[in-house]
Amino acid sequence: MEKLEKLSVIGALFLLINTLIQVDYESQYRTWEIINSDQKENVFGGTHLGLERLAQEGDSLELLEVSKADLRGINLRNASLQNANFRKADLSEAELRNSDLTGADLIDADLSNAKLTGAKLENAKLEGAQLEGADLKGVDLKEIDLKGVVLKGAKLTRLQLKDLKRKKADLSEVNLSNANLRRANLRGDNLSGVNLSNAKLGRADLSGADLIEANLSNADLRDVDLSGAYLIEAKGLTVEQVKRAKNWESATFDLKFQKKLNNAEPQKNQ
Repeated sequence: MEKLEKLSVIGALFLLINTLIQVDYESQYRTWEIINSDQKENVFGGTHLGLERLAQEGDSLELLEVSKADLRGINLRNASLQNANFRKADLSEAELRNSDLTGADLIDADLSNAKLTGAKLENAKLEGAQLEGADLKGVDLKEIDLKGVVLKGAKLTRLQLKDLKRKKADLSEVNLSNANLRRANLRGDNLSGVNLSNAKLGRADLSGADLIEANLSNADLRDVDLSGAYLIEAKGLTVEQVKRAKNWESATFDLKFQKKLNNAEPQKNQ
């Protein structure tokens, strides 16, 4: 009799667990139905809520198809979004901290003011994406093609950008204070107004770069190539910093700073 009672209890528990699993499966199925229905009708209210629910429950959103979706302010923190299609989607002010966006298609997506701290973006496609004001602290962008990406005002403090691989990214007015930019190829880039205070720029290529009104306070310019660079009205720049760089003689400075350089020249040879 006692054995039968134990078996009954075990059977009841099994049925309960099975029921809960079934309920969860049906709930997920309905969530995906809503998401798919939204996409067909080009309406994304249900998609917004549905994706947040799935992400919070830890479900994988790999290969998600939400191109052109309105996902403003969505919370996908810690979400698995590998190879997801966000092409031309509106992800402005989205919460994407620590999310895995490996291989994701973010071409022409709006990520302005999005929180991307700690997100994985290896092999992600970001051509033409809007990252204005986005928080990218701690994100490794060195293997990403940032051609045409708008990073104006983006927060990149302490961002590791060693051996940067990108072409013609617009970095005007970006915050790169304390950034590791050693050996970075910044040739001809628009860095006007960029905050490079305390940045590590050793052996970087800044030839032909626009550094007008950039903040270079305490930036490490050792062996940096400044040939043809424009440093007019650069903030915090000292003669000592410039003299540690290479080819600074062909760089363009404002008249006031050029006079300081000229006056310091004889001292160098003494």
